[in-house]
Amino acid sequence: MMPDYEIGLEPKRLRRDLVLNGVIVVLGLIFLIQAVVFVKNLSEYGQVHTADEASLIKMVSYQEYDTLVENVHRNAAYGAPATGNMEQLYAVAYYYEAAMLYLAHRNAGNEEQAEKSYEKLLEYEGQMAPFDFAKDEIWEFLGIDPEILK
Repeated sequence: MMPDYEIGLEPKRLRRDLVLNGVIVVLGLIFLIQAVVFVKNLSEYGQVHTADEASLIKMVSYQEYDTLVENVHRNAAYGAPATGNMEQLYAVAYYYEAAMLYLAHRNAGNEEQAEKSYEKLLEYEGQMAPFDFAKDEIWEFLGIDPEILK
């Protein structure tokens, strides 16, 4: 026969053990999920994502020229293949970069470097074929008055 004091405590102990076991299971699941997320992030850490044509077009459409230049240089550095109109989109990025350098050199009074940047600007202008509209947007974006060019 069981002593009286143990009979009254058994349901409380059982309830407490069930609650604690439930907490352990929940914490174990949270830990497992966090471990899976960590391993997934770790596996993607070294990967470099290059921009495709649709992303580059979106950047031109939304006048995100600084991001465009960054993505074009990343694509070039990692040897991403240029498909579709990507060469013309690259020309837009290089045009923007040349326009920024032209404006910076011109404002600094460095006419020789400004002239070199202007020549590159003209070179890339001829390669932007379907994205010619970006030329005027870049001038406006940078605050360049077309009258001051050259």
